[in-house]
Amino acid sequence: MLTQKEKDLVLEAKLLWEKNAKNKFIEGHIAFFNFLKPIWEDGSYIKVGYTTCPMCREYLKKEGNCNNCLFIKIVGKNCADSGGRNFCRNPNLDTCNDFIKNFDYMLEV
Repeated sequence: MLTQKEKDLVLEAKLLWEKNAKNKFIEGHIAFFNFLKPIWEDGSYIKVGYTTCPMCREYLKKEGNCNNCLFIKIVGKNCADSGGRNFCRNPNLDTCNDFIKNFDYMLEV
């Protein structure tokens, strides 16, 4: 069972993805694969990933690794292997929704 702090991290991460990716796809924006991370049609980076993720801020940045990340603890694999890599390589609404399902799963367990 998640602590309240962990639930808050998951919700914050989910909202980040919904605001910065999902809602933009729904509005009709188009994204493309880029060497570093996905970009929108205007060339701006999609604001999701380890630099903006609340869970990365809590685990990767504070601890220097992902060992205690909720992806690993609950989903059983890191975020890249839980749909993050698929989204980065093919950024669209479907791959975004597939990734967001991880947050819902974490909250249900």
